[in-house]
Amino acid sequence: MRGMWLFCLCVFLLAQPEEVLVIDDFESEGGWQPHAPEGSTLRVIRDPLNAKVGQASLGMEAEFTAPCGEDKCYAIISREAPDLSDYAYLRIWMRTGSPTEAYFGIALQTSDGKYYLHPVPLDKTGWNLITVAFSQFTSEEDPHGSPAPDDIEYISLVLGSKTPIKVRVNVDELLALADSNRNNIPDTDEGQVIDAARNSEEFADDYFESGDYGRAEKYYQEALSLYQRIGNQKKAQEMDLKARESRAWFDYNEAENLYVQKEYLRAMESYEKARREFVKLGNSDMADTIEDRLTELSKITGEPVPPLPEKPDSSDIPQPRDRGGGGLLFVFIVVALVGIGVYMWKFRGAPQPEKAEEEPVSPLTSSEAKAEEIRELKAKFVYGEINRQEYEK
Repeated sequence: MRGMWLFCLCVFLLAQPEEVLVIDDFESEGGWQPHAPEGSTLRVIRDPLNAKVGQASLGMEAEFTAPCGEDKCYAIISREAPDLSDYAYLRIWMRTGSPTEAYFGIALQTSDGKYYLHPVPLDKTGWNLITVAFSQFTSEEDPHGSPAPDDIEYISLVLGSKTPIKVRVNVDELLALADSNRNNIPDTDEGQVIDAARNSEEFADDYFESGDYGRAEKYYQEALSLYQRIGNQKKAQEMDLKARESRAWFDYNEAENLYVQKEYLRAMESYEKARREFVKLGNSDMADTIEDRLTELSKITGEPVPPLPEKPDSSDIPQPRDRGGGGLLFVFIVVALVGIGVYMWKFRGAPQPEKAEEEPVSPLTSSEAKAEEIRELKAKFVYGEINRQEYEK
């Protein structure tokens, strides 16, 4: 039975296509057929002085002297295509020494004789990496279609221009790339996208912990986009939640600053934006804190407090972010339980000292002062400056 499983596994692995198919590494000039119409010339050379990958690249130098109407100014090199049925992208390095009005292109010919082209303007100097999906190729003969990978018979590299001109490019390493996950990312690039998403998430976490909520939101949004690209919906939803939480704290801090500056009406607007988001996030402590502040500002400005936003269903409320206090609270509880256990083991049966009567605390004379004290305690609690036991006292 084990042998059968191993056999099936080997068959499965052998059936998987390679992530990368090297169509040509351009270490030699062979394999390509040049073609230039009347009024155009084309020279193809192996160029060891301008290699991007390996020992040499392929140089293409074209000169167009005739009038360039009716697409007469072009020159191409062509070769038979390998079996591309398991691939979704072509990738090639291309270099030009100076920007021109000419263009470089990759052309595909299918078995029914149709030509599909992907042009690239020669407006950038140096080596440029071109990655193009088969779905991005277009054709005048098939305006709404694209070539099927298993129907491609020939691949061509094209130089063209709308005006008489002399142009030179170098090309290196023509590849076909697989997309086995069908997420619109070449398999070879997925690792880089995942690393970029994790880096953005780490930056965002660091900014959030330092209180820079604006930058935290920016990097969470960036991580969200990257996780969506690779189809990781769970992480994408997590980044969306954290971005919204960052925005809520950003609005709250902005409101606090406006309150200190006595910009009370603008402060109420920012408080309300923060309260609305905290309610959606299920952070009732912050929503209550902001409610108290809005009530206070309503008495000052005469503006009514906006109605409390409707709370979402409990199943839709995300878990609040651990802002660092949870771990300390857990340690405190463990230490307290251990202390109680040691005390009962060591001093069990010992007479208990009578508790001294606590003097009653005289109530505050000002209701506004009491409200302010409660608000400050809530703020300290949500920022993690005091624990829940100290807050409940």
